Amino acid sequence: MIYPGRKRKLIPHPRRGRRARGFSLMEAVVSIGVTTTLMGGMVSVMSIASMASYNNIEATENTYQARDTISQITTDLSLAESFTERTSTTAAFKVPDRDGDGLSESVRYAWSGGAGGTLTRQYNGGPVVTIAEDVHHFNLGYITKVVQPAAADTGDAEAEEVTVAALGDTMLVSSGSSSTRSYGGRTTMIVRGYDYYTGLVGFDLSGVDYTIASAKLRLFTTRAYGSAKLSVYPMVHTANNASWYEGTKNGQYEAGAACYRYRSYQSRNPKKWENASGAGQSYFTRIRGSEIGSIDPSSSYQANQWIEIPLTASAVEAYRSSGSITLNIKHNSWAWMEFASKEHSGGNGPELLLAPASSGGDAEAQESAEMALIEHDNAPGGYFKDDKIKDDEWSAQYFKPTLPSNTESWKINGVRIRLKKDRSTNGVISVQIRNADSNQKPTSSIRVQGTVNESDLSSSFEWVRVNFTPLGELSPDDGFCLVVAYSSGSSTIAKIEYEKDGNPMTSNSHWMTTWNSGSSWSSPESSKDMRFTVYGTYTTLGDPE
Repeated sequence: MIYPGRKRKLIPHPRRGRRARGFSLMEAVVSIGVTTTLMGGMVSVMSIASMASYNNIEATENTYQARDTISQITTDLSLAESFTERTSTTAAFKVPDRDGDGLSESVRYAWSGGAGGTLTRQYNGGPVVTIAEDVHHFNLGYITKVVQPAAADTGDAEAEEVTVAALGDTMLVSSGSSSTRSYGGRTTMIVRGYDYYTGLVGFDLSGVDYTIASAKLRLFTTRAYGSAKLSVYPMVHTANNASWYEGTKNGQYEAGAACYRYRSYQSRNPKKWENASGAGQSYFTRIRGSEIGSIDPSSSYQANQWIEIPLTASAVEAYRSSGSITLNIKHNSWAWMEFASKEHSGGNGPELLLAPASSGGDAEAQESAEMALIEHDNAPGGYFKDDKIKDDEWSAQYFKPTLPSNTESWKINGVRIRLKKDRSTNGVISVQIRNADSNQKPTSSIRVQGTVNESDLSSSFEWVRVNFTPLGELSPDDGFCLVVAYSSGSSTIAKIEYEKDGNPMTSNSHWMTTWNSGSSWSSPESSKDMRFTVYGTYTTLGDPE
């Protein structure tokens, strides 16, 4: 709102030869509705005020100029898709494609601060342009809400975002070769590019009784560094790993607020973080899943700002039945950043922002019939080789199926491989699905397994199918490893067949071996693939796309 009748100091008018006195905004209040999946509403309050005297004609012209400035800002903000900066004096955000290249554009508004400062605009990282001078007050306040786009012609109500506060408290963890130490109860959570200092935060999903359609992790910076990528990983869920324990002593290993109940605090508690099989581990890389969200800004982070990291909704949904999810935040830089914990004196603790599917008119989840999700067999120009399965020598195949773009989750029902027996027939072969680490090698985490008796095999290679208890709710972003391992019997229990140098070999797959019963694995070989098929189903929202 512009208040007429009050005299204000003006900035120079570009069209007048004599020194003009500019324009002023007083208590200009803008309410903006943003209907996107990431931002539901915003209220921006701007007050740009100064003092002077001028005639009524100049006042009118400069009021128009002030209104043009507000119009430019509010037009950009009304189209905001997501924010990379959101403070009282700065707003940096993405707007839909404007130049036809299919990419979103970036816009940044900033006030230099202090009475008489300048208000600037920057577009797609280009020159910083002054759009208002002699600004005495500029303040942005935010009210955020996420809504789903309404289905066409259905009249459905918008699905409001639900905020899930941190469970217990966030904590800093130091992970060494033999222990994982908790420094719970801190007011800040430190993250950096190494697991020596990493941050954990848990969220209670027991009250989430709807299918999660979108998810974001929201963090408040207290110390910012650079513009390196921030990555988010879920921690493996077991009953012990998921149990939070509220402690009482800040900075103490045993009793810091947000300490996990089962941890290795040097020699004080010998229990460690567990993998999916319940075995204690020493490194986070062995007990966290694949990346489920990240943010990689083009400009540097700023202290005292909210950062929102979009997460793969299906990956969060997969943990809903477990009742909680623990997230591991990593800053991909040698330096560190700090975020406010739940116990931060100024509040601003981590939040998980979840949005359900709208109540009506949405596409229904559809599970496909069982099919071959990924396979490799007899590529042009390739030739077959075999490898022995022995007590300490095993074979493995990484795989990640190509699924429809609207896949919410997928399921593994079984596999088939090419096997033949060795000279003796007393062996038992273990066929396993394991989690894959960041290098796409098998971890020690066995998700599901079955067995094959050597006595049931032929003396020549044949296809053998192994059925599993269905392994479901898998994220479409995750790949896994098929491991063929020794279970019992003579030193050599079978041979497995693979192919080398076909053209093309199957994408998103590769062959590996181990000579020490899975303690370490050879480098992935994309020129080799096990002859294999993975059977299962996928679930999409609506018809597969």
